[in-house]
Order: sequence, then structure tokens, then C-alpha cells
Amino acid sequence: MKILQHRDVLSIVLAGGMGERLYPLTRDRAKPAVPFGGRYRIVDFVLNNFVNSGLMKIKVDGPAAPDLLDVRTTAEADLRDEFADTALWRGSIVTDAEGFAQVSAALPDNLTTWRMDARAVTLDTRAGSATQDLISSRPLLVRPQTPRFFVAGDQAVLGAAVHNNTGETHHPQTAMCSYPEVS
Repeated sequence: MKILQHRDVLSIVLAGGMGERLYPLTRDRAKPAVPFGGRYRIVDFVLNNFVNSGLMKIKVDGPAAPDLLDVRTTAEADLRDEFADTALWRGSIVTDAEGFAQVSAALPDNLTTWRMDARAVTLDTRAGSATQDLISSRPLLVRPQTPRFFVAGDQAVLGAAVHNNTGETHHPQTAMCSYPEVS
């Protein structure tokens, strides 16, 4: 019997309904698509709960689905969550007769340059060391480019840089959405 991991579970959000009590807000859109706080939609709270519970495969279905389908709901989230200052520490590694050793490690999710440092001392006090850098990245990265600060009256220029580290040609589609403020 296979035990399913969180990442193997498909979550289905059924989105629909007019929301009679919210009619001024739902006259032109389904209740799950109603903006909240000027940035989010009501359905985003549900999606956030799924993602924070480790459920990354999410399908939005129902009468309101066409109003909700955008980058946040159609793409499977692959969130990084394991960050560490040290990828691996081994205080003692025994070499073979030739003086070689091999160490394997799964890297944390940090996107950074890791410096591997090895130092060795033999029983007859001979010493040696080696250093090697290893770059940890993602195959495809989207990095938002926004101003660091906003002051009342500013007009912001927003953008994104897409980094393709695969060595293959890709034509990703990017989108930026804004939601009107609700007062």
C-alpha cells in the first residue's frame, strides 16, 4: 500500500455562488472572485490554506472558475521551504586507502553559492585542504522588479526578470494582475 505524500494529493476547490448578502460586490462577479483588501480575492484565502498545508496540486472548478483562472490558480505551486545556513557538516570522514572520500548531500532550497571546504590530516601529521564553489539555482526563475519604497502620489513601474537556467529555449507566459480596491 502506497502512502500518499501531501504533494501527491489533488485538491479541488469548488467555486461558485452569487453571494446574495454581498450583492453589491457580486453583481458582476462570483463571490470567490470578489476583491478583498485591494490585493486579494476571497478565494485566495482558501488557496493559501491549501498551500500552507503542503497541498500543492490545486484545481479550481465550478461556475466561478472562469473568473478565477489566472497564474495563481492554474500553476502547480512548487514552494521552497527548507532554508539553512549550512548545507552539510561532517566533522569526521574516513578516506579509502588512496586518500579519497565521497560525500553526498541534498542541498537546502537556498538559491546561493555554497562553498565546500575540506581539510584533512593524516596520522603522520601531513595536511591538505580543498575548496570548491557550487551554485544552487532553479531551472526557471521569475524575479519581480519593484521599487523598494512607495510614497503617496508615486507612479510605480513594475516588472519581472525571467531567468532560464535550463540550457533549452522556453517561451514562458507571464502575467501581472491588479485588483480594484474595495471600500
